[in-house]
Amino acid sequence: MLSCMVNKQIKRNKILMEILTQRNQYTNSKQSIYLGTMDQANARWAFNASKWTPTFEQIMAASSYIQPEEKQRISKYVFQDDAKSSLIGRLMLRKFVHTTTLLEYQNISFGRDGRGKPYLIGTGDITVNFNVSHQGDYVVLGGSEGKNIGIDLMKIEPPANKNIPEFFRIMRRQFSDHEWKTIYSYFKESEQIACFYRMWCLKESYVKNIGLGITVALN
Repeated sequence: MLSCMVNKQIKRNKILMEILTQRNQYTNSKQSIYLGTMDQANARWAFNASKWTPTFEQIMAASSYIQPEEKQRISKYVFQDDAKSSLIGRLMLRKFVHTTTLLEYQNISFGRDGRGKPYLIGTGDITVNFNVSHQGDYVVLGGSEGKNIGIDLMKIEPPANKNIPEFFRIMRRQFSDHEWKTIYSYFKESEQIACFYRMWCLKESYVKNIGLGITVALN
């Protein structure tokens, strides 16, 4: 019985490491799955979720590493790709915490504050901050030891069911006059929407950094 449990744990660890340590194998490839930098205190990671096509066994093994309440949140996603990206984000958080604090995976536990922002439980004097975002093909993580951090990700594409002028009209109040002047300084609509999304990501990253979410004026 003990041997069976040990073998099962080894298998789970192997699958988790296959998911989270593909960087060395793929960083120099055009088909990069896992890109980023890591030092003792900071992480900037991007994971191409579209390149990971897990088996049912891998999904179950990966899910076994996250907390029940995290599984419940993931189960609420309507689309399978969003659920997969959310799962990858949870695993990236655990990888960052493990690497930074040397906590064993089974001892890593997250809570959420009143605004829904995750934080690490039970680390004493160790302070680590992290933020995850996902959209389209990618999941990104920013992590820092001792400093607040926010990160956001947007796929640059035309807005759904609206032309760009109409979309900008609806979003008018979210940007200052100076920001709109910057957006409209580009001639092509494709460049305007790219500038819009870049500014939006900066705003989202800022409010995530200060822990408020979209509850403050963005203009």
